Amino acid sequence: MIITGWGGLPAREAGLTAIESCPTCGYEKFTIAEPSRLIDPTVWDGSDIFMVWPLPRYPFVTDRLASLIRKEKLSGAKLLPAQALPTQRGATLNPGSLFQWMPEERASQFETAIRSLLS
Repeated sequence: MIITGWGGLPAREAGLTAIESCPTCGYEKFTIAEPSRLIDPTVWDGSDIFMVWPLPRYPFVTDRLASLIRKEKLSGAKLLPAQALPTQRGATLNPGSLFQWMPEERASQFETAIRSLLS
């Protein structure tokens, strides 16, 4: 499954900070001061399944989709509340390129916005 829903960068209250980056290879390393404050509803695109950058390994789902997954007893997914994500305060993340996680056309829509917000 490829996630194309978009939740943007974490809310300001989460305290996302780029602590390392390499303009040549694109490597980036981030830290999040307050992981419990990840989702910024003002930038979420309304998708039932979406990613918050730089946490592409942890897709977020709406309550509506979570209820459907439970009701239909779908396998292959583990639903956790956002507070249970295995990110400790101050932990580091190195997600790779957005282009590794979603189709090129969709990633291109967000790449420039991410760069300008992190500068």
